Amino acid sequence: MNPLEMMKMKNKMTEFTNRHPMLPKFFNRAAMEIKEDTVIDLVITPKDGTPIKTNIKVTKEDLELLETLKNMKN
Repeated sequence: MNPLEMMKMKNKMTEFTNRHPMLPKFFNRAAMEIKEDTVIDLVITPKDGTPIKTNIKVTKEDLELLETLKNMKN
């Protein structure tokens, strides 16, 4: 990603965080609890009200990816 795109993305993330301040707090808190074999349930409820659901069981490899992403943030 080029530097200009990175700046645009950073601005968009700041705007998103300002609109939804509880979401980053939730992810930061949840990140402390994610360990191998943790189950993460995801539910999206579109306008029509029919939920889309899935879940994953966190693996060692998933934790490695999450750690890499966390390091990229810093």
